[in-house]
Amino acid sequence: CIREAFPVEEMTTRVAEISAAFAEEAMLRARPGFDPVETLLKRGPVRVCRDYYGLLIGDEDRYAEWALGVSHLLFADFPGTRAARVTGLAGAKRMNEVTLRSIERIEAGQGQADTPLVRLVALHHSTNGKLGKDDIVAIILGMVSGFAPTNLFGNWQYIAGHLPNAGSTARRGCSGCSR
Repeated sequence: CIREAFPVEEMTTRVAEISAAFAEEAMLRARPGFDPVETLLKRGPVRVCRDYYGLLIGDEDRYAEWALGVSHLLFADFPGTRAARVTGLAGAKRMNEVTLRSIERIEAGQGQADTPLVRLVALHHSTNGKLGKDDIVAIILGMVSGFAPTNLFGNWQYIAGHLPNAGSTARRGCSGCSR
């Protein structure tokens, strides 16, 4: 079911295209005060979630915070802190609400044309609910929370390999950043 919704070759190609375009645009628009980490860490993965996965995301910065909170809880909170648990669970709740609203809009015929979420909703209907909406929400939560940190690395790889003077542009843009 996940492979039907997220074909590996398509996923690799589309995510790379969206990430590369976003990273290139962000670096080419960099001006003094530009924060490459904030932009690439937060907004890059959210654009993929919106443009490839098919999520109807309102506030991209908030969605990024929620996704990173969940990712931190699942993959980086080795001591099991209360703060990480509270933040991660709150983020998961909000992300799940976005996914459910996106499913509702798809079912109303208002979603994007051909995305993994559209395919999961179609599978839900073709299996008479055997693949439940809760299953879809869980799949999307897992895909997004594991994706955010790996997309950050991919954006930086793209910048380092494809944009001349990326490092100096980032340093100029970060001249006012706290260290």
